[in-house]
Amino acid sequence: MVGENVTKEEIIERLNTLPEAIKNQEINILKIQDEINNLESSLNYAEARIKRRVMDETEDGKPKYTNETQRKMAIDLRTQDDGEHKNLRVQMANKTKEISEAKIGLESMQNKFKAARSMTLLFGNE
Repeated sequence: MVGENVTKEEIIERLNTLPEAIKNQEINILKIQDEINNLESSLNYAEARIKRRVMDETEDGKPKYTNETQRKMAIDLRTQDDGEHKNLRVQMANKTKEISEAKIGLESMQNKFKAARSMTLLFGNE
């Protein structure tokens, strides 16, 4: 809006349309957050599955990884190599970026709405 020549009618139109757009963007953000929550659950499950496999490994009938450091290293290596876990991490990174962009878009719409509302106050004084 800054530097734009807008008419009173255009400002009124923005005031009429932006609330719905803001609502839709908020709904979109909630949907993305649900997807992120589901991905977090899937990541936790994948990590638990890997940990269980490491904990269950034996060598000569005894636990293969006898101390915490060895277990942690084995879990970390397997987590990095696990295809499902890698895929989930990529999806999580994409959704995290998507929600950040959606929040920026929401803030932009809210700022435009506030600016339009302020402009109506200016026009009201004319």
